[in-house]
Amino acid sequence: MAKGKFSLVVLIVSIALLWYFWPQIDSVFKEPTCTSLNAGFHSMLNQSNYCTQDSDCIVLDTGCQLGCYEFINKNSNINQLLELSAQFVKAGCKVCNEDCANSPKQEDVVCSGGKCVVKEQN
Repeated sequence: MAKGKFSLVVLIVSIALLWYFWPQIDSVFKEPTCTSLNAGFHSMLNQSNYCTQDSDCIVLDTGCQLGCYEFINKNSNINQLLELSAQFVKAGCKVCNEDCANSPKQEDVVCSGGKCVVKEQN
């Protein structure tokens, strides 16, 4: 009889622990959230925006969900950035309310302070 009570107590404690920790367990198996996809994309963008000369810089069309365009180094992993952008769209994150303005022309993108930026218009 004592063995049956012990098993019942173990079962109840196990269920209670599972219930308590379920949000943490569940998040491990879920698809990435819009917040985590956005953070991952922008983290990679920050790492990709470096240069030593103007010719290092290119314009990357990211679509309106992620800011329309960004400036990155031409040697960055563009395919990985585009894949993250596609995942963001596939997850249904941030529907566009308006179209993007035209991205800057390549000749207007310069290297300034080690970062790719748009040339200031005088």
